Amino acid sequence: MIDICRKVNKDGPANIAKVCEELDIPMMYFSTDYVFNGQGEEPWDPDCKDYEPLSVYGQTKLEGELAVADNVDKHFIVRIAWV
Repeated sequence: MIDICRKVNKDGPANIAKVCEELDIPMMYFSTDYVFNGQGEEPWDPDCKDYEPLSVYGQTKLEGELAVADNVDKHFIVRIAWV
């Protein structure tokens, strides 16, 4: 199961990010607040790096965020909640 999640949430976005970088196209990646542990008492700062995913989903979405940031300079990561 984790292999499928990783292919969808990390490997796919990494491949898209590489193409975006090659073509000089900005990329937007939709992630989740599940990259955090959910125990915060205040909203997270947009550049917060206090990651602590509690599930395979959160971990692979975090891996996707990092893959996008590593592969394309022009990127936006949008974290949504309550999908």
